[in-house]
Amino acid sequence: MEGRPPRRPSPARAEPGPPDTSGLEGRPPCRPHFQPHHQRQLHDCRPGSVILFIATKMENHVDRKHPAHFLPLKSHNRAIIVFVTVCTWSRRSLLACPEANDHLRKVWESAPAWLVGRYVLMPDHLHLFCAPGSWPLSSLANWIMFWKSRAAATWPGPRIGRLWQRDSWDTQLRAGESYAAKWEYVRHNPMRAGLVIDPEDWPYQGEMHVLRWHD
Repeated sequence: MEGRPPRRPSPARAEPGPPDTSGLEGRPPCRPHFQPHHQRQLHDCRPGSVILFIATKMENHVDRKHPAHFLPLKSHNRAIIVFVTVCTWSRRSLLACPEANDHLRKVWESAPAWLVGRYVLMPDHLHLFCAPGSWPLSSLANWIMFWKSRAAATWPGPRIGRLWQRDSWDTQLRAGESYAAKWEYVRHNPMRAGLVIDPEDWPYQGEMHVLRWHD
């Protein structure tokens, strides 16, 4: 129509840009659909970030310089038997002697929260199997720390300074066959080390309590 100004063309629609994040400073990052037990958060939820997070945690576990300690698992009426390894400080050869054998047996007897079953003393480390001696279940880590401290404080003979490495290694057995198989392997350690020809000839081993497996 005459007198009406021509219609202006519509402006081109702009491509959608990134979402407006103003005002979000200081808020915690988004989380995945699960929350790890250590309550750490992911930095973002972009595709692949969860996989990257898990892979990073696995690498950190592989590179761990100290052993991880987990609480013994209780499952109905199943027995709890834990395999423990403890090393001397700087791997000094202090344990393969009658005095050390007798002393450690006395110390273990004075710490009944966990009962020592079969054990082997090597020159610079020891292996033992243990089971709870009382309920409710006492801390395995505290028990190991207790007898290590007592054994060092009352060690027979001249003062030797620091006796044990700080950490120990522990593994909970999953079946009765594991106890028998693990013991069969451990008791051959002196023979593999060239200390005896027959594992029965190694004098620094024994069984303080019979640890019976039951499901």
